[in-house]
Amino acid sequence: MNSFKQTDSIQERKCMNFSMIIIFVILLIGSIPAFADSISERFSVSPDGIILDSETQLQWMVGPDIDFSWYDARIWIDELEGDWRMPSKWELLDLFNAGVDIYSWGPFDNNGKYVWAFDLHNTDLSYKFSFIPDDGVFWKRLYSTDPIGIRVFAVYSPPVRRRLVLRTSRSWTQFDFPLFPRYSG
Repeated sequence: MNSFKQTDSIQERKCMNFSMIIIFVILLIGSIPAFADSISERFSVSPDGIILDSETQLQWMVGPDIDFSWYDARIWIDELEGDWRMPSKWELLDLFNAGVDIYSWGPFDNNGKYVWAFDLHNTDLSYKFSFIPDDGVFWKRLYSTDPIGIRVFAVYSPPVRRRLVLRTSRSWTQFDFPLFPRYSG
């Protein structure tokens, strides 16, 4: 009879452990934010289509849903009214880390796979940023030879952050590559 009680006790402990594991898994899954929810919580869209990032205070504008060469992307941004600029590859990485990708663009909706970016710390400023999950490489240096699937976003920084970008962009002219002529000088 003791062996039956011992067996029942072991079975009860196994059931209890299994139940605790199930509860733990349910709580764990419930605590993981869904990217779609975090995207809709982090980004809001104004009536004129400007996307506000509540975490970084950056404002975003998505270009037309067509392929852009590096040159055409720069022209499109230069023609915007106000102090819009091309995003850095780090700003696009921040979007990607927030859950924005080709499967879930959120308010950045388009049919592309890549977005043009620049790097303030390199003389070679043109990069294509990949929004493909599991691509392995987020950005690659690229010239405008093959713009298939590359889109353009414009970003507007808060004044403090804009001053930092403008101060850094003054050094771009030393490479005879004024990315944004109105900022050089």
